Amino acid sequence: ETLIRDGEHRRVEANLARLIRKAPTEEAAAPYAVLLADVLRRRPVQLNSSFRLLPSTNVTRAAASRTFSTLLGDFNIDNGGDPKSGLGLTVGLGATYRLPLESGRTLQLGGQLGRTLYEDDAPRYWSGNLGAAILARSPRSTVQYGLAISRTVYDQNGPSDTDSPDAWRYTLSASHSQDLETATRSLKARLEYRDYVEQDAKDGHFLSFGATW
Repeated sequence: ETLIRDGEHRRVEANLARLIRKAPTEEAAAPYAVLLADVLRRRPVQLNSSFRLLPSTNVTRAAASRTFSTLLGDFNIDNGGDPKSGLGLTVGLGATYRLPLESGRTLQLGGQLGRTLYEDDAPRYWSGNLGAAILARSPRSTVQYGLAISRTVYDQNGPSDTDSPDAWRYTLSASHSQDLETATRSLKARLEYRDYVEQDAKDGHFLSFGATW
């Protein structure tokens, strides 16, 4: 209560989440889960911001060669052989609404808007996403699964009707971490369908999987 009065809501949430994770049994974790749910109800909306520097030797992702040689002949590559180095900047603002559920679970609804800038006009774009996730905390284990939809819109389009890399992304994700006797095991997976507005040849699924011990 003292930390809450001092405006340290995130610190309180982090402490309670750690106590739930370190509790020896579900019964021991239950009082902390009740307190965490109460704190989330008092401050359901959490604001966040992000800032990234993006150095690159090829900001426009140009091909190394000017032509693509095949059995049917040589084809010119747009921007081929003309890589440009540069420094990019991404800033983002977002908000998440947390709704406590039963059994130590929390429903999270959120959105974020980002802006990526480069000196060159071509790679500048806006990005936005909306998502929902379920977070389940228990002794020695944390599970999260969710879905999201995102959109990228580039500032500049080329002379061709298919130059824009604007795209929609539809994502399913899941993660699980568990404390073992002497280590923590973490698993995460993401399945995404990428739907390009103009460059239909790039449409398709993307799957990633990661594990740490």
